[in-house]
Amino acid sequence: MIQNDAAILEHFIENWEKVIDDWVDENKDNMTARNILNYRKVDKDVQIDVVQTIDRTGPTAQITAKGAVPKSMGSKVTNEKYEIYQIATMFNLSQKDLGSSPSLKNRMIEIAVDDVHRAEDDLALNGNTEHNIPGIVTAARANSNGKLVATGASGNDTDNKGSWVGETGTDIYDDVNTAIGKLGSNYKPAFLVGNSKDIRLLYRMDSERQQYFKTMSILFGKKDPDDVSWIWESDHLAQNYVYIVCKNTKVADFVVSENPDITAYPLAPGKNYPIEIGGWSVPEIYDNDGFVEIQIT
Repeated sequence: MIQNDAAILEHFIENWEKVIDDWVDENKDNMTARNILNYRKVDKDVQIDVVQTIDRTGPTAQITAKGAVPKSMGSKVTNEKYEIYQIATMFNLSQKDLGSSPSLKNRMIEIAVDDVHRAEDDLALNGNTEHNIPGIVTAARANSNGKLVATGASGNDTDNKGSWVGETGTDIYDDVNTAIGKLGSNYKPAFLVGNSKDIRLLYRMDSERQQYFKTMSILFGKKDPDDVSWIWESDHLAQNYVYIVCKNTKVADFVVSENPDITAYPLAPGKNYPIEIGGWSVPEIYDNDGFVEIQIT
């Protein structure tokens, strides 16, 4: 790389970093992983995140007479290790492009950053079997209290009240209420998450000609029946299943050590500069009972 090219490329990167900042400001409220899970930022040098769980052992607090000594409690510490992974993509910048304005490639930066965040969302929802990373779907299907199925429920599973697209026997409210009851006893529901086509069914009319979501908001702690902040759409999820999600640090975190950034590499064959956009993050699931699956067929 000649010295002048190096300076120009650095100018490009400086401009593109602002593009990333602007894109994040505009889209941060739509990032699934960073909204429906607890977001936790760690130092950029952290490669293995160690999560410490402290469980109380021994007696609880006691009522004692004056002068009596209470029995001592203890604690049990468990350390779990979670590897943080790079999520990245790349495009090539031709050496000829250095004679143009960096703004001509702004769209490539936006697409690349969008790809990285979409990959984050897919990972948080569906996990990754190759790297043994569980997601919300994996956790919900392993909930010890069971899930809602279409028919043939066994064990802790429960049959749903009919297909959500049907008319006879359908009771979307009851399905969601039953699913919430399958959360861990100390957990509260934060979101109902599903594919956009499935989420549309919440806006159907029930037998009283009232949209389903208006009767369900209270299940998610909303006083205003028109408050739909508990509804979250993501087409990373397969149709015919929706999920109750508890947003709680005891249930799961979305951990980020580095937000998406730009790395430029030396001139490669073809007179191209490889431009990498990537960050480091991972969903960490601590308790499967914070998620419940509902089959809606």
